[in-house]
Amino acid sequence: MTLEQLLVQTQLLSPMQLAVAQRDAQLRHRRLAPTLIDLGMIDEKRFADWMVEVTHLPLVDPLPDADVVALQRRVPRALAREYEVVPLRLTGQELTVATINPLESAALNVLHTTTGLQIRAVVARYGELMRLVTKCYPEDEVEPTMLPLPLFTRPVGDESPGISTQIVHAVTPETQLDRIEKRLDRLEERINAIDALIARVIQDR
Repeated sequence: MTLEQLLVQTQLLSPMQLAVAQRDAQLRHRRLAPTLIDLGMIDEKRFADWMVEVTHLPLVDPLPDADVVALQRRVPRALAREYEVVPLRLTGQELTVATINPLESAALNVLHTTTGLQIRAVVARYGELMRLVTKCYPEDEVEPTMLPLPLFTRPVGDESPGISTQIVHAVTPETQLDRIEKRLDRLEERINAIDALIARVIQDR
């Protein structure tokens, strides 16, 4: 049974609430489980306790920092951040990972294919999980360049035949800021669309 089906079947969410959360997750390109917590529809502790009830899997809280750090290279950074999982224990060919949604079989299958190990999932509280994802798998950072801008491959004014001038554009704080502003503009558009959707849902009730 899927997460969506269980949420409605156990009456943790109403169909209307689920629809709003699904739309928000789609607009933000997020997974449903963390979206529910981010929107405040379900408290992270309540969600973890509920997941334990429906899956009969153990809850690990708090997560052991030392164990995760020791095994962090077993899970690629991109997958750890994409699926929001951290490794906890390696026993033979079985890797135990912590996640807030062990029902997400697609994520576990990708981990199995990538690591070549059998994957066993346990439940984690979202805040605790993200603490270790951030600690062990930080986002890529653009390193500041030490090169002047623009950088020419030959001095300006050199008109030697057969030699073309090439300019290397390095990343500057200004270009990074411009990218961030564009992302914020897109995010604001998505939030406005979500607000409009929620307003229509409330009006129709």
